[in-house]
Amino acid sequence: MNRAERRARAVLSRELARERPATLTPVPWAEWPECRIRPTSVWISRDYLVQLFAEPAVFGTECKRLTVNRTVAGGDGYFDERSKTGFCASAWMSAANARLMAAAPAMLGKLRELAVECLECGGNRWVTRYDVDLGGGFRGDADDQPCSGCEDIWAVIDAAEGRS
Repeated sequence: MNRAERRARAVLSRELARERPATLTPVPWAEWPECRIRPTSVWISRDYLVQLFAEPAVFGTECKRLTVNRTVAGGDGYFDERSKTGFCASAWMSAANARLMAAAPAMLGKLRELAVECLECGGNRWVTRYDVDLGGGFRGDADDQPCSGCEDIWAVIDAAEGRS
């Protein structure tokens, strides 16, 4: 592939990516490409293509392979696996972990809904405590305190999004 073809490929991949959803969305089975080894599930977003494959059991444990690929080519037309512009990763996991990963986006969405419905803070994570013991015999207001009503929910969301 020459330089002009690589650049054209990169432009086309960016144009196609703009038409895709921002979050991972299941791809209907009828839209999957024909291939020798078919995945059991496929999700796509603007940035990633995720495929789940059933694999032979290892020591009696059912295994799944999750493959994550970038959907947008770099400026040179290649999916650069060495830089931050793209990657390809594949992991082996148990069937239970694969089901958990498939359900994770929906579970994270439900956690966000629960956090936003918090009666104590209205979902903003912080509250002002009035007339609290500030130590040293002083009392006053304590601004920006973690909300005890949803602090544990936000901790799980933060951990799932890599902010813990």
